[in-house]
Amino acid sequence: MRSTFLWKSESATYSALITMALFISTLVILPANAGPNFSNGHKKIERALERAQNGNVDAIWTQHNGLVIAIEKDHFNAKNYAKSVCEFLLANGFAEGKTKIVIADKDVLTSQNQWSQLAERDCK
Repeated sequence: MRSTFLWKSESATYSALITMALFISTLVILPANAGPNFSNGHKKIERALERAQNGNVDAIWTQHNGLVIAIEKDHFNAKNYAKSVCEFLLANGFAEGKTKIVIADKDVLTSQNQWSQLAERDCK
């Protein structure tokens, strides 16, 4: 099932995702043969976060312990949301992974095709 984005067009969606992926790839360099194969648990967390906020957020795992969430900053306090996502992850079996949460501004990402980080949190 494909995630629904509230973005202007499909090409804008692809552009925003490519920008996000390129930015994250500058943070973490993976070995050439280490393509991410995310578990069903990872995928369920992604969908649950998106559904819980009625399309106001888009979540994407960038690595097994790295989750980027694009939010509409007018609807959320980014630091509090990152904290609540960590609590949600810990409650759903991601306690051992020490997951890093990055919260980005969805509006800037989609309208200007640029990355604007609002908050970051290490879930331990």
